[in-house]
Amino acid sequence: MRVEYINQFSYETTEYDIDHEKEIIRLTLNGTEEIFHDLSSISEHEENRNEEGKISFILSRSMRPKG
Repeated sequence: MRVEYINQFSYETTEYDIDHEKEIIRLTLNGTEEIFHDLSSISEHEENRNEEGKISFILSRSMRPKG
């Protein structure tokens, strides 16, 4: 599955994996895996799923990649 990654600086299509147990989301951005925390900030818009099966996510700017 693929996802549209949206923030104030970029709009990218990337692969993702949500780990609800650890409350993190892993995104591959420009070939680099980033791990974000605070799943409560993630809005998954199932109704925005397109014909290719992509889902739009909005990631809060307050989320920080794990360092």
